[in-house]
This record gives sequence, structure tokens and C-alpha cells, in this order.
Amino acid sequence: MPRAKSKAARFKGPLAQPIDTGIVFPLNKDKWPEFREQDQTELRKQRMAKLTLLARHFGIEWDHLDLTKFLDQASFFSHLAIRLAIELGVPGFQRKNPGKWSPEIVMWTLVACERDKAEGKVTSDLPVCLEVVKGLYPEMGKRTNERQAKKSAMQLRNRVSELRARLKHNRAS
Repeated sequence: MPRAKSKAARFKGPLAQPIDTGIVFPLNKDKWPEFREQDQTELRKQRMAKLTLLARHFGIEWDHLDLTKFLDQASFFSHLAIRLAIELGVPGFQRKNPGKWSPEIVMWTLVACERDKAEGKVTSDLPVCLEVVKGLYPEMGKRTNERQAKKSAMQLRNRVSELRARLKHNRAS
């Protein structure tokens, strides 16, 4: 079985190279705290130098920023933090899966429902949703798929109702 590529394989150049501070700790343990501080300072310095390369690797445009200015630094680091959270798969930073019905389809269906109700063609959303389902999935128009078409139309109607309520709430706010 072939070995999986390591995460380091995704990076090139300096980002693929581990940091060597070049600081050699003396044999005398009494001097270690001093050398540990130098080691940590050098490590932080080299990591900071690689941050712009990391940002470029993740496609973050930062050339227009002056990283000597506080607000530009804040912008740079916030974009980098968000991108890293997305790459790491932190659930709170991921976009919610729209499921079967994309936001565009739900919005178009809501508009069609409101239009048909205003024209007096329908009194509920379900007939419009059923037509949308049959329009998007022609096989649902067959008699053998009638139950599945109605089930899908009810799911779409629920999403339309949720969107209508959300829009009404936003208008009231």
C-alpha cells in the first residue's frame, strides 16, 4: 500500500523547510534559560518572516498593505487566521451546506409563489413548488415518481417558508 503524502508535501520553498535557530545550548545547564530565551526569540523572528509566504500560499493578497501600520497588520493577521481556520476545517468557519435546494432556487421559488398568489393562481406554495420540482427534474413528472415529486416539493416548500420568515424578520428589524 503506498504511503500517503505528508502535509509538508503541500508546501514549497521556505515553507517546506523546518526552522533551525542555529543556537547551540551549552553543556552548563545554569546558562540554559538565557539560551532558551535567545532560541525562542530567533524562532519567533523566523516564523514572522515566513508569515507573508504563508499568506501568499493561501492566496491572500497583502502587497497593498503596509505591515508597519497597526491597522494593516490587523487586516493581514485576521485574513490569515480566517484562511487557516477554513483550511483546518474548523466547523464554525465553514459555509453551511445548502442541501438539495440551493439558495437561488429557493429565492426564485419564493418569488414565483408570491407572484402566483398575487395573481390569484394559487392559494398555497405547494403547487408552485411541485411545478419547480418537475421543471428541474423532468423524471419527477412521470406518474411512477409522483410520491417522490410531492415529497421533494414539500421539502422545497419548507425551505421557501423558512426564507419568507427570515426575510419578514429582517424587514421588521
